[in-house]
Amino acid sequence: MILSSTNLINSNANNLSFSIVLQPTTILWADPAGLPTGGTRFYRPGTASVSATEVFVRLSQKAVIKSLAIGARVASGGTSTDTWAIRKNGVDTPLTVSLTGAQTSNINNNVSVTFQAGDSISLKLTASTGSNITDTVIQVDVF
Repeated sequence: MILSSTNLINSNANNLSFSIVLQPTTILWADPAGLPTGGTRFYRPGTASVSATEVFVRLSQKAVIKSLAIGARVASGGTSTDTWAIRKNGVDTPLTVSLTGAQTSNINNNVSVTFQAGDSISLKLTASTGSNITDTVIQVDVF
């Protein structure tokens, strides 16, 4: 049996209309404390401390991931640069964003990554030695 997608914009169920999604779905990662300095860490979905172990989220349908945004309450400081990368099936993608020095927010709207149903997504942090970054929230848009 082969099923195809259905456009429900002009349909209804029990006389209730379907609406168009005006805002994309998002995936959020957050660490409520200071990040470990130096080395690689991975975020857990939602709010939790980063981990040395990679944590994956399986995507149940084809998707395009875009607009990687980072916000921090306290900047890295000095010349430190911390970099976040979206990973697909355990491999870095070109969708990255960095904070350097006094920056507390940044966004990458220039790159998108296509995921197939069953692919996994994760978020990697490469933290610089001496970074003071604290309370980070990272978001991607899912189309």
